Amino acid sequence: MRNWDREADDRATEHLRWNTWTDTTDNHKMEAKFNGVASAVVKLTKRDGSEITIPIENLADADRTWITNWAKIKDAALRAMPPAVYLADLKPKSSTASAPKADWPPLAARSFYAPPDESVAGQGKPCYSLLVHDLPQGYQLLTGEAAIGDIPDKTVRDKHRHDKKVRGATASPLVFQILGDGHLLWSSKPLHNKNESESFLVDITRIGELQLRVDCSGDAGNARAVWKDVVLRRNVATILASTPTGVAPSEKKSHHKH
Repeated sequence: MRNWDREADDRATEHLRWNTWTDTTDNHKMEAKFNGVASAVVKLTKRDGSEITIPIENLADADRTWITNWAKIKDAALRAMPPAVYLADLKPKSSTASAPKADWPPLAARSFYAPPDESVAGQGKPCYSLLVHDLPQGYQLLTGEAAIGDIPDKTVRDKHRHDKKVRGATASPLVFQILGDGHLLWSSKPLHNKNESESFLVDITRIGELQLRVDCSGDAGNARAVWKDVVLRRNVATILASTPTGVAPSEKKSHHKH
């Protein structure tokens, strides 16, 4: 996949900064963040966290022009971005995952092991792995699978001296979690058996920091935790819903904006 234009990406997210908004009379001003447009109504977030809506026609010409220009820049940035990016192609900001063992089988492209840190196993402490990513702007969905890798079956002898094949499994169940900006977005059921998996589709709109976590509450033996085909995706419906409508193009430049 080709790389997107990060400079265009930054320009398209300029609305995340604080701006001063003015009405048509030039008598009322307010500092707020732009939060999109729908049905010719602009959405703004004030310093106290409250959200308000204002008809675009009530804004000064410079603000209306800024919104129009923002829509054009955003459209150009989105066109320059690939519709999907594999998380495996992005460098994590940090990782506490243990290195996979040499005898573990290789994974398909863009899937990766994230085994919990075994150094604390047996010390009465829960062990985990944590991968942290700063997300690029413009993606709304995260899809993929949490899975247990391929673990060899083993043969055990029962009390009647009969050999019995036991399916490969982790020593303790693993729980996969996805967090965004410190908040839990998705959690798997406990996974235990080899090749057991659970798929996910998570809304990552406005998420800045993504965390992939794998928890192991007991023995971390054979903890072959795998994140499979984790992909950042653009949700076209969401993008269209946030595109300004009813804004008349104007050549007048803003004097109090960027």
